[in-house]
Amino acid sequence: MSWYKSMEIKGVQSPLTLVDDRLFFFDKENNLISYDVKRLSEVQKKHFEKSFILNVKAEAIFVYLDDSINNLDPIKLDLDQVWKAKFGRPAILDKNHIYEQVYERKNKIVQLGVYDRYDGKELWKEDFHGHRFARNIKGRLFITDINFTYLICLNPETGKESWTYSFPEGEKVTGNIFLYEGVLVIPSMAGQAPDNKDYLCGINVESGELLWKRNGSFQYYQLVESSGLLYGFAHGLYEVTDIKSGEKLVHKKLIDDLWVSQHMNSIGDGGLYFVGGTHTNMGMFISKFGKINIEKHEIEFIQELDVVEGVKADLPIYHKGKLYIKDSFNALHVYERE
Repeated sequence: MSWYKSMEIKGVQSPLTLVDDRLFFFDKENNLISYDVKRLSEVQKKHFEKSFILNVKAEAIFVYLDDSINNLDPIKLDLDQVWKAKFGRPAILDKNHIYEQVYERKNKIVQLGVYDRYDGKELWKEDFHGHRFARNIKGRLFITDINFTYLICLNPETGKESWTYSFPEGEKVTGNIFLYEGVLVIPSMAGQAPDNKDYLCGINVESGELLWKRNGSFQYYQLVESSGLLYGFAHGLYEVTDIKSGEKLVHKKLIDDLWVSQHMNSIGDGGLYFVGGTHTNMGMFISKFGKINIEKHEIEFIQELDVVEGVKADLPIYHKGKLYIKDSFNALHVYERE
């Protein structure tokens, strides 16, 4: 299998957002630009005073702007305010709730307020002493410290503590967290690189009980929801983990001479797409991208990114038959299959 570059879009300053048949990004003048992904043609451009992050939830696009949450019209690019902050910054929006939090550095207090997303009714507001952040993980609410060395699970309807899980001394959460069928999967690390030890554990999200824990290979994985399997790939090493048991189903070296950072992978089209590269004898970096077949657990293809030597790339994104790769010179490369 090989891919050809069907288009290159220059001046892409922000991360990409892909929703349905639209591609969104900001240019350097703070213009939000929309492309039609089928025709690869610009649909709309609108100037804003500053750029912002687009947050996609259930195919709706939300914008966190100063002290408000807004809905973005994907066609007109108009903003429609859906929430104005009550006392702090609107930190989290999930299926049923909106959360606000403020940290008082002097007193080391997190003030957290929770509201009904649809009628705006305040459910509760509480001061949490000695903590730092409220975090939402797949609709579950947690309080933790700045180093993420423990998790206090809160009932979002009442604010009451459900359970607490603390990591051993010197160990902290690092990487991305997943929740799958009641199992909270957390990568953690003890010590400092390069002498650190990595772990992966599964916690019962209802009780806080530790279900399993083992030595880890990565801090960043990709989840396939349909199977409950985690996939990791970095520096040629490939791993598949079963969330329910924590067992490593696959652990093998796929390639020796390709440098891929563990967070430069994404799931799409039945495979794990990655971006990395190799170094020439002259020390120049050649960017490459490829795909691992996650059923056969073999590399399906690797090819060079169409850029000059030394130019690196961001995370690859597969969407509706096309592969989007933004390079370090803010050019977006769109690939399609030959």
